[in-house]
Amino acid sequence: MGKVKTTTISSSGSVRKTRKRKKNSRFERIIINSHGCKVYVISNYLSSRLLNDLKVEIKNLEFQSLSFKMYGKTFTPKRKTLSFSDTGISYRYSGTNQASSSWTLHLQELKDKINSEFKSMLNFALVQSYPDGKAKIGWHSDDESDLVEGSMIGSFSIGSTRKFKLRYKDSKKRKKGNVINVDLAENDLLLMKGKTQKVYQHCIPKQERVKNHRWNITFRNIERMC
Repeated sequence: MGKVKTTTISSSGSVRKTRKRKKNSRFERIIINSHGCKVYVISNYLSSRLLNDLKVEIKNLEFQSLSFKMYGKTFTPKRKTLSFSDTGISYRYSGTNQASSSWTLHLQELKDKINSEFKSMLNFALVQSYPDGKAKIGWHSDDESDLVEGSMIGSFSIGSTRKFKLRYKDSKKRKKGNVINVDLAENDLLLMKGKTQKVYQHCIPKQERVKNHRWNITFRNIERMC
């Protein structure tokens, strides 16, 4: 991995350390690094060539609406999804078993790059389409039984910048103002490692002022076979 410049963010969301960086240079923001949890963002992760190729590919996918039941009612979120995976892998998401497609050319290229760089074994991707700021996802942890426990989760952003929030899972540990806010922009790779999914929840909140599209690719390591 090449030289990465860093920014550290406190639990209150304030920046503690910054370094000057060149425009479009790759740099890292450390969000959480304690108690066996690590969350950080690598900005400008992909080359312009791969980013542009991936954007064209993602924008031409035919996304599907995903409905789920909650409190006896059926909900259909505004965001839409598609799944991709290695052969023989499936994933249970929002109470539904997700059938997945084979990797597209540039999704495979992105997955292989992340696996090679971070020595991970990511084998599944959930691609989500947020048409505007009204599309959101509520508080949750990526802690389904299908996931290899403690495995890294990688989340790549394309399109509009959106807020990503983190808070403690344990409500007794939550204090007013201690929600961590992170802006995820195009070409940002968010990585969550260790015990993060056991200790924290995250969400993408509604942002009415955001009028443009965002796509998110979340890579996981799944152990349950079809």
